[in-house]
Amino acid sequence: MGIMWGSQPRFKQSPAELIRPASEGINTQGNIFEISKGECSKCLNISNRNYPAISTRPGRTKEFGTATSVITKCNAAGARLASIAHVLDGTVWKYWNVATSAWINVATGVTDATGKFLEFGTAADKFTLLINGTYKKAWNGSGSPTDLTGAPATKLMCTDDYRLYALHDNIIKASAGGSVTDWTTLDDAWQEPLAGMIGVGTAITAFNDMVIAFSDQTMHILMGNNAADSTLLDPTNCGCISDKSIVKYDGVLFFMDYYKFKAFTGGIPVDISQKVSKYLDEINYTYKNKIVAGNWGKYIYLSIPYGAGVTENTITLEYNTELRIWFAWDMGFVDFINIGEFLYGVDVDGVAWKMQQGTADVAAAIGWSFETGVWNALPVRPKKTISNYFALMNLPVGSTCKIEYSITSAGEDWATLHTFTASAVTQNVPVMIPTTILQNVNFYRLKFSGTGPMDLYYIETDVRVKSR
Repeated sequence: MGIMWGSQPRFKQSPAELIRPASEGINTQGNIFEISKGECSKCLNISNRNYPAISTRPGRTKEFGTATSVITKCNAAGARLASIAHVLDGTVWKYWNVATSAWINVATGVTDATGKFLEFGTAADKFTLLINGTYKKAWNGSGSPTDLTGAPATKLMCTDDYRLYALHDNIIKASAGGSVTDWTTLDDAWQEPLAGMIGVGTAITAFNDMVIAFSDQTMHILMGNNAADSTLLDPTNCGCISDKSIVKYDGVLFFMDYYKFKAFTGGIPVDISQKVSKYLDEINYTYKNKIVAGNWGKYIYLSIPYGAGVTENTITLEYNTELRIWFAWDMGFVDFINIGEFLYGVDVDGVAWKMQQGTADVAAAIGWSFETGVWNALPVRPKKTISNYFALMNLPVGSTCKIEYSITSAGEDWATLHTFTASAVTQNVPVMIPTTILQNVNFYRLKFSGTGPMDLYYIETDVRVKSR
């Protein structure tokens, strides 16, 4: 007796799909059933610096000293003339002498407190300023630092149009034009009370011919260059919780508000951090003032105290300003320094790292991983079978890469799907991933992990869906 074809299960081939993770980044905001297949639901030490590939993050080298740290406690870090590293090491102000490869003391007996460095130019001199609330001095490169006589006792200062601006409680104070010491001259030095400020000042910066002051609840914009022509705009309900989270790049001001990293070009600041909301939601906000940001080229780096029990920055988030995507790195910094074309990050142990250097952390291979959301074809209910599965990647000899799968949404029951063996002849060619395990599943998730350099350009899948 013949068998009716209609009584047999049928499969329909879903069109081959090309997935490019490098252009989409991490997404912790969306439900794992809803995020794009190119997005990571979780990642570690991933970057798209080799776009259009997703890659292991860049390596680092230790700088400004021997293999062990010579900075005991980094209270502040900066650069003089964008070329000479300066640190407040505990109670000692130091700069790095390139010729002798040694730290040279500028001043001792500084108050042991966090602060920041500023640059200020007059017609006759270039000053490097160190302020930390009680200590406030300027140094022109020789002799002893000069006291900022009359300057308010604050660690919140910025420079704009040949003036110093200080945020003291809820008042912006401006020095006399071209002076780091004169805060009293009538009709030159001046101050502006911020009547609408909620709380006390937390941050100040100069941006696009504006001086912008923050509390953790409000934002205040001061326009004009002197008391006679100054204009204070109405406050915006938007705060900045850490002065060192402010960074500027390509005409955009970035800063950290509660639970949000924002961008400002004028008007109302916008939240650009929705896709890393999980990380920002889990910041230990008791230590919010430790959040720092830096930039290298088109990348912004935001270092945060991630997790309820942490007291220092533990995670650094990389933001690509062109593609507007994020990735996460397993490192924390207390401050950043820009010197020429290079970015340096100083960690809590006092090690100054030169970023974007090579493919390893000194000699240590970098471990990396990323997880996908739920992958399925058509509705979730019908069973699927993966018929073809390719990955195009560079995996140099010495690197490792393993792919795991999970058929649960939690993704905690990872099982090995395939382990790549790097060799000189299988780099930059499609590598087929066996699919004998992924048969008749409703949906699945993938996890890629390994050590050492890796570039993954795309993943290609062919899926058969059971129609009956």
